Order: sequence, then C-alpha cells, then structure tokens
Amino acid sequence: MISNLEIETKKILGTKVSKGYSFEKSKEIFLKLHKSGNFSKVFTINPEFLVDAYYDKKFQKVLNSGDYNCADGFGIELLYGIKRTPGIELLNHFLKVCNEESFSLFILGGSSDKEISKRAAENISKSFPKIKIIGFSSDFSFQKEDDVKTIEYIHKCMTENRVESIDLIIVGYGHKNQEFWLERNMAKIPAKIGMGVGGSLDFISKEVKRAPKFLRTFGLEWAFRLIIQPKRIFRIFKAVILFPMLSLFEKFHVAE
Repeated sequence: MISNLEIETKKILGTKVSKGYSFEKSKEIFLKLHKSGNFSKVFTINPEFLVDAYYDKKFQKVLNSGDYNCADGFGIELLYGIKRTPGIELLNHFLKVCNEESFSLFILGGSSDKEISKRAAENISKSFPKIKIIGFSSDFSFQKEDDVKTIEYIHKCMTENRVESIDLIIVGYGHKNQEFWLERNMAKIPAKIGMGVGGSLDFISKEVKRAPKFLRTFGLEWAFRLIIQPKRIFRIFKAVILFPMLSLFEKFHVAE
C-alpha cells in the first residue's frame, strides 16, 4: 500500500481519488508498490468512472481497493482542486521507470482485428528498449469465461521468458471491465503491479491520435475525442454534464 507516501487523497462521490504527479513522484510510487510484496493495482480515475461507481457499488468497491487511484480528468481538477495526470502520461511515467530498471511487461487488451496490443508492444520496444516485454494479446475478452485461457497464455509467455512474476501488466479492456479483470486475476499471474489503461493502448499503438496540446491544457480533450469518435457521446455526457451535477449535489448536501 502507499499510505506512507504522503499522497493527497480524498473521496469523490464515494470513491477515493489521489493526486496526480510528475515523473519523479510517480517513480517513487511505482517503486514503492513494486517492492511492497502485494499485487498492487493502479487505476486512473476520470469523471466517467466516478459517475459509474456512484451508481454501481460493486465497481466502487473495486476502485476503492486500488493502491493508487490517480486523478485523470479536467473535471476532477476543476471541481475538487486535485491535480490530475492523464492516464497516458502516468503510463509513460511507469514505462520510463520500467525501462530504467529493465523490468518485465505484459500487454493485454485492445481490438484483435487491429492488433492493438501487438502494435503497442512494437512502439513500446522502440521507445523503451530496456523493457522486457514478456508477451501481448488482444485475443481474449474481459469476460470471466475467458480468464482461465488468458492466464494460461500469460503463464506460457512467462515460462518461455523464464520469469516467475511480471513487474507490470497493463490491461486495456475499457473502464469497469479492466478493473474487474485485475481484481479477479492479479494474484493468479502473479504480477507485482497491474494498471488499467483503457484508451491509452489506442494512443500507444497510434490507432487514435491525442488531442492537440492546447486543447488538453484547457480541458477540452473530450471535444476532440467527440469529433473523431462520435460514438463516445453518452460517455462524454456522463463526464461533462452528469458528473458536475452529482458533484454540486454532493457539495450542497454536505454543506447542509
């Protein structure tokens, strides 16, 4: 656990959210978790997560079991004053640490049709050549029924690479699905750190472009994503409309 790292954490709509940090502090967090002896879970919490967790207490319980719940979303920073670190940037911090330490990595998730995990692995190898990529796969689903086959495949890759545990596994099954998967399977691998990365695999594989920096600076990445991925409209509604409404209600209710 990271209670001794003096990380700013607060409950938002019943879910714990921690401050995002620059590389040096992120490195400290990663190495502490890595040495903890636990199967540590890292979640990147955006407003959509918080809305879904507010209505789904099982999901909220899983999120609250996370060892580091990094704030990821302009709305969280704007309404609660918690510094955010976008998930893709936290992932890059962690990959940089893995490269410095020559740690092992497994990549799971993404579209099998587009070979997202394979493309992500290739790009990570180019940018972080000292990382030992144990394996990757986009061939298994997040469903419980696939867990046994997925773990068997991961174990096969571990045996081939002669490792007994994986330093970092990143899982891109989309929010909720990846967090439940990590909760069920971390100890079975075993992996020292598991991170739900969602759309970050799309960015790393270069399947999807990130918003221009000036839009990200002003918290308008959601608008860019809506333009290039119109199917996200309901998810964006939850983050941009419903989250502020629930947050204001919570603050008003607590004030009473």
